[in-house]
Amino acid sequence: MPDNKKPLTDQSNNPLRGLRHAKIISRAQICFAIFGLCLLSSCFMIPSIITETPGFYSGYKRLPAAQKNTIVIIDDKDILPVLIDSNTYAITAKHLIQFVKAKAPCVVYLWDSRCSGSSCISIPAFNQFCQENSYNAVIVSEYFDFEMLAIQSVKPSSVFAINHWHYGTDYCNKYVCRFQQSFFDLFNTEYNAKYPYKYIYYDGKTLTHTKPAWFGKYPWR
Repeated sequence: MPDNKKPLTDQSNNPLRGLRHAKIISRAQICFAIFGLCLLSSCFMIPSIITETPGFYSGYKRLPAAQKNTIVIIDDKDILPVLIDSNTYAITAKHLIQFVKAKAPCVVYLWDSRCSGSSCISIPAFNQFCQENSYNAVIVSEYFDFEMLAIQSVKPSSVFAINHWHYGTDYCNKYVCRFQQSFFDLFNTEYNAKYPYKYIYYDGKTLTHTKPAWFGKYPWR
């Protein structure tokens, strides 16, 4: 009986098959190239995102010239001048000691303007807390944030900045720790905090991070 099956054709020289194969390779190469570009661009974007994140650095470099011109950088050797409402004063631990001794009894609040934690209260709420407990309010901002000062209707001169140039770094966590460490050292008070204290109390004699027993509750409790 005759064999009705068609003989198998040799596909090795089929031009369509080669074309399909080339398309598959081409698509794979395009996908790989796109992935590589995305990966490369993300490497450049991540440092930029970190740099622009409030609280990672001092924020000074991203300020417009008009705001930079209002910042008075006090050298560690100099005394704190008379404060003018339109200025922001970047100070060292020595200047903070000068100020708290003049303001005792007082509470020093290390203000993180973008912090969402329960202990990170607004400046008006902190001022009220101090007033209710008959202590003066002293505020030191961790980094520059004129926008949040304006939102809270706070005069720039009533909030100190930290002279991060004196502490040799623009990295916020480092210079805040060095600033607070120096502040406690100048008071001959032990400082072994893993993270900077948010509130520091000074009654005119003793410096402590522990809230006095007779104080009222914190605003967030």
